[in-house]
Amino acid sequence: MILALRRTSWNATLDKIVSLGLYIFWWNVAWFVVTDRRLITKKGIFNKTEQALPLHFVQDASFHRSWIGIADVRISTAGGNASISRMGPLRAEDARQLADTTMAQAKRVISDASSVPPSTDHVTEALARIGDLREKGVLTEDEFAQQKARLLATT
Repeated sequence: MILALRRTSWNATLDKIVSLGLYIFWWNVAWFVVTDRRLITKKGIFNKTEQALPLHFVQDASFHRSWIGIADVRISTAGGNASISRMGPLRAEDARQLADTTMAQAKRVISDASSVPPSTDHVTEALARIGDLREKGVLTEDEFAQQKARLLATT
């Protein structure tokens, strides 16, 4: 776990007072968690909802603060309808930290995935493809040798 936050803002404190403490139950069950692989939201007292979004789907985590000081984080993803769209209400500092941490972890996950060497099956298939291209005359012997050396260097 990299970061875990509960709903926070001045209106949460006001809600606790106005509801004579009943708001605490709702406040306690809402969590926003960033791990090394996913972004998780948990909400609900009776009807519980938990959403987990793989970080490699995250394209943007933007911070939004209203004129009354309540902030939230809005997530743009490549995940379609199963994505997390809004996390809040939060204090401005917490929302900024959540957005920054989410983007930093998402970039790390994407860079880690791109640095994984291709599997030997992938290399074998690629070698067969460039061999076929050489036989068809699309690649010269020099181009074939360069592509073969490049593929074998990645394993």
